Amino acid sequence: MRTYRPAYRIDGVTHTSRRWWIDLHDHRGVRRRLAGLPDQRATEALGRNIERLVRCVAAGETPDPAMSRWLEALPAKMQTVLTEIGLLERVKAAAFRPLDEHVDGAPDLPGLRQSLEAKGATALYVSVVTARVRRIFEGCEFRSWNDIDPSKVMVFLSGLQAGKKRVGAATFNAYLVALKTFCTWMVHEGRALRSPVDHLEGPNVRVDPRHARRALAIEELRRLLQAARQGPVVLGMSGQARALLYRLAVETGLRASELASLTAASFDLCSPSPTVAVAAAHSKRRRQDVLPLRPDTAIALAEYIKTLPAGDKLFAVPTGRLARMMRVDLAVAGVPYIDATGKHADFHALRHTCGSLLAAAGVHPKVAQTILRHSDINMTLSRYSHVFAGQAAAAVAALPSL
Repeated sequence: MRTYRPAYRIDGVTHTSRRWWIDLHDHRGVRRRLAGLPDQRATEALGRNIERLVRCVAAGETPDPAMSRWLEALPAKMQTVLTEIGLLERVKAAAFRPLDEHVDGAPDLPGLRQSLEAKGATALYVSVVTARVRRIFEGCEFRSWNDIDPSKVMVFLSGLQAGKKRVGAATFNAYLVALKTFCTWMVHEGRALRSPVDHLEGPNVRVDPRHARRALAIEELRRLLQAARQGPVVLGMSGQARALLYRLAVETGLRASELASLTAASFDLCSPSPTVAVAAAHSKRRRQDVLPLRPDTAIALAEYIKTLPAGDKLFAVPTGRLARMMRVDLAVAGVPYIDATGKHADFHALRHTCGSLLAAAGVHPKVAQTILRHSDINMTLSRYSHVFAGQAAAAVAALPSL
């Protein structure tokens, strides 16, 4: 790259241009001469930045945040010039496409949905993420990429918290994560220079009082399983299936979507150490998880599997209505769905129960983390390990006499 001031003649007199120019080769190796600025140093700085952009485009890389800010601050005329020579063509083209096409795809443009499916994401995950992104776009009236305004996003999500169907902090954050996923994907695809929502932060889930969960005590669990076994069909699931589902959730810590994915092939019940495996496509951390089973549970599972048609899913889990189903059995068992402290005993509370029972049994925290498959042990200890009634008193009583 070099800078120069071109000379020209008028009426036989040689003149030198007041503006400096940039001479460089673009990402295709074509020599380009671009108009710079009246100041030589400023023109040289501009040329160096364009060279960086050329190297970035040639390597198929995404501009870093600093370069993105520089590109956005460029005069419209220079942006047009860079677009015409192909350095910003994908970004400019994407800016004017409807956001719906970026989310769901178009005949000539794969969208976020197709990208997630290609990576092996579950159909439920793809559906939830894209639905949340579309809801934000509709609520904020965003039509194209340049419409996305972080302030409007926060106002819309805050409105969900204050609306008739009030959402909690976790749901607020889930919507925000979905939008960030979309914006980051746009940048990685080269359709945008930077994400406008990277700096946004959601509320602290720990200080949100809504839908806090608790762990069920042993006696509560036994009553729940008995009520389920002896109960009628609820939301398409027999009492025997519900009891086994609850039992498996407590003993393995598997999530509802993971349990719903299980088939007979997911189990190894004949070996001395029976196990259950969750396929990577259905695991939250996107890798196959193999968990041990209690021998008596393995026997119960083997008997139950014999009653099922070959190839069927183990449980006909009523997606989105698990709490409703479990409340029926909790009511029969005389176990409160919401206790005196306002904590809930919904289906995910069975995963909390798993962590709490492991802690009460004296299982090493690292082993409990492995079973619950948390990436951070603080999650295992702080959120999924509850103290049962009487544990604190028993601990104090175990102190030496003074």
